[in-house]
Amino acid sequence: MEILKNRVRPFVSGYLVRGEGQVYHSVQMNSNIAFQEVYVDNLAIKRVLLPDRSEGTRLNKLLIHNMSSKTIETEMKVHYYMNSGHLMPFVYYSPHYEALVACINDMYYVMGGMSQEGGPVQYQTNRHDINASTADNTAQAVYQPLTKNSAGWSLTFNLRLFPHDQTYMYDWELSQAELVKLEKEHIALRQLFKN
Repeated sequence: MEILKNRVRPFVSGYLVRGEGQVYHSVQMNSNIAFQEVYVDNLAIKRVLLPDRSEGTRLNKLLIHNMSSKTIETEMKVHYYMNSGHLMPFVYYSPHYEALVACINDMYYVMGGMSQEGGPVQYQTNRHDINASTADNTAQAVYQPLTKNSAGWSLTFNLRLFPHDQTYMYDWELSQAELVKLEKEHIALRQLFKN
């Protein structure tokens, strides 16, 4: 994902899904393609970039299909990394809004999401914690609520898939210069997808 409507983002994003054997697999999606499908172990993952008229808004829907005959409980991380050559943001987790907020120069970015199991269950505000959590090294992952000069951040969602069934997950990004407006838009999206 490299373009957020008509504005070039200073970061890129992707997905990490925990597969069999507790190993995380990177799932990279091209932001300019409206529909993509990838396979990880017994999961078929389809990403749909949903149309939105608002500049500064990106909304993705993931459909995850369990192709096996057993129930799968797993995690999906939506992760973000800074492009090289850009200033590192101040990133913090807002427990009230269940979202990550990145402050970059004069822009705010709010990142959140919702799965069939609910909102994010874990967050990382720096690259060290992301790497530690994907290596199953929880002793080194401190999950700091804020990080100055962050090079990467992520939100983690629980997913539960019954045999030959599917679940869904939404993730979104909102950006503009006024944080209060972003927080209101974020609450509206959460309410929309909660029902």
